[in-house]
Amino acid sequence: MKLMDKVYFFGEREGRFVKIGFTNLSLPKRRRSLETGQMTRTNLILLAAVHGSKTNEGELHSYFSHLAYDANSKELYKSDVELLHYINWLRQQWWTYLAEEDPPVDSTPSWPEWMPAPERRVPFADEDPIANGEMFERHVSYSGPLAGTFWNKMSTPTPLGDDFYTPSDIVEAARTAMGDIDLDAASHWRANQKHKIRTYFHFSRSAHDNIWQGRVWLNPPYGNNAPWFKDIIKYWDSGDITQLCMLSPVWVFTTQLARQVIDRSSAMLLLSPTPSFWGHPKGHTGTNYPHAIIYLGNRVAEFQQAFSQYGIPVSLPGSVKLLEAAE
Repeated sequence: MKLMDKVYFFGEREGRFVKIGFTNLSLPKRRRSLETGQMTRTNLILLAAVHGSKTNEGELHSYFSHLAYDANSKELYKSDVELLHYINWLRQQWWTYLAEEDPPVDSTPSWPEWMPAPERRVPFADEDPIANGEMFERHVSYSGPLAGTFWNKMSTPTPLGDDFYTPSDIVEAARTAMGDIDLDAASHWRANQKHKIRTYFHFSRSAHDNIWQGRVWLNPPYGNNAPWFKDIIKYWDSGDITQLCMLSPVWVFTTQLARQVIDRSSAMLLLSPTPSFWGHPKGHTGTNYPHAIIYLGNRVAEFQQAFSQYGIPVSLPGSVKLLEAAE
């Protein structure tokens, strides 16, 4: 598959249909060829594009065949929520093109990891601006290519203004410690373009409304930590989480609710020096509060080895229990 090969989803501006196709042209050239050819006088908006093949395109046509726009319209599909929620899921993946001029993506998962499936659908976030005392709906695009179109409620990742993302080397250490990372429970599209984690929760797909599963990385936003600890306890006790690494300022782990998580933890590392976070629009790297990482799981030796260069290990009750079990 060549770098230019893409499967695309163009939406008609007023939302009448979605065009699914394949091209080895640039996305702007393909859109112009459609608008001046078989779809003359139709305004198309790029909703998503993924590096893919003609075979992938054919499988998409087969999967969504029951949503065909009409019998005479080739590759056009009704704007049904089944299709739109799948596209909304695609828009939240780090390897998806959201703009026609996006720079090349260096790698894309194989087809089974992005083919349509019921679990790969993300509904549109919908908040009442009046109930929240806001002038504007937070999940509507008021600028950019989707603004003023039917598609303005599609997920469009934008910085929140005070973002701080984890340095990639620390995330990679967590990946090594746990064997991989299945979920980043508090992230952003921009951060995940670097971290490349299979699933992530974010501003428009709340961690508190979705199930946590597998090996979890967590660097929660600064502020109220109670919901995060409650989720950890809930999904750890249920067995949905198999391992977890959580990065936060040290004081976060000294609260009463944190004690319940610490009791379930196997290891802890005091980071030295404090990480230099990235992503802030003004280049800020975060506060210099002492930070730590706690680990829940049975790979204590792997955790300590992976993070050996990043700080000072701390023994926790969970690690003692694991050692006793091993004996």
